[in-house]
Amino acid sequence: MTATIETYAPPALLYRFRKIGVAPDFPNQSTRREIEGLNEGRLWCGEYHDLNDAMEGLYRAGDAARGQPQWERARTLIRDGKTSVGIACFSEVWQQALMWAHYADSFKGICIEYDFRVLRETLADNTSFSRVSYADQLLDIGSDLENPRRLAKWILSTKHHSWSYEREWRLFIPERGLVRFDRAAIRRIILGPRMSANVAQFLEANLSRYHIVRSRVRGYDVEVD
Repeated sequence: MTATIETYAPPALLYRFRKIGVAPDFPNQSTRREIEGLNEGRLWCGEYHDLNDAMEGLYRAGDAARGQPQWERARTLIRDGKTSVGIACFSEVWQQALMWAHYADSFKGICIEYDFRVLRETLADNTSFSRVSYADQLLDIGSDLENPRRLAKWILSTKHHSWSYEREWRLFIPERGLVRFDRAAIRRIILGPRMSANVAQFLEANLSRYHIVRSRVRGYDVEVD
């Protein structure tokens, strides 16, 4: 027999950090893409190769896996599962300075706050969320090779412990592309403390349906009023 894993207390809110661009106009691709996605209720889910961690997707297959007759087929299906799935990355925290530095254009971007329940309930049935786990060693996939696609998601939900400050959740969709959700899931949009005044004003005008707040740095903290 095997004990089940149950999660009773998912976070109420999730956050997504985004680069927005420095030129406040629609010809700017980053600005246009983010504004259109927010106003239309669309999320981009990219390939794992596009993520910034060069160790993404690595895993260990020991003798228990390699000794099985279906190993070669399973290895191919795991590889295909990793390359085909679409991923969007979220965090449980918005005040983490490294997140602003790495994913929001050195504090010049935005952080989108989502109601996690509303987001989950309004995404398509073929999507799923996974909380990322952090470890010192590569994930050993063990001997159960019956579901290579599940193994691919497991591999893509495991990172080195040096990334643990991200407190990451990942949204998986069957293949890379856009996925729709109800805009009611967006609680507020936090503007980075280094965002220029003209870019902030442009976003406030073009995202007027949302609650937008400006942040600031106070000591070693990122704050909003």
